Amino acid sequence: MHNGEVTSINPHNVTRYGSAYIGSYNNRLYWMVPVEYGKLVPPARDFYSRGYGMIMAEAIACVRNGRVEHWIYKKSRTPVR
Repeated sequence: MHNGEVTSINPHNVTRYGSAYIGSYNNRLYWMVPVEYGKLVPPARDFYSRGYGMIMAEAIACVRNGRVEHWIYKKSRTPVR
């Protein structure tokens, strides 16, 4: 979170942590910690849009040796950018 790899998830916008479990990503075992967080989305391109909105998103922290090595989206398992 603090190394700058993923800027869309930080301790201030996480609203819920799930129970950790052991899982794999990229053929390596990790502690997987599900989180729900608020994500800013740009306004729709129409006359009535006023600004950015907030949606809730779900991701998983892949933790190894006490450090988050990867963030992946919960459903698609693609990396969070």
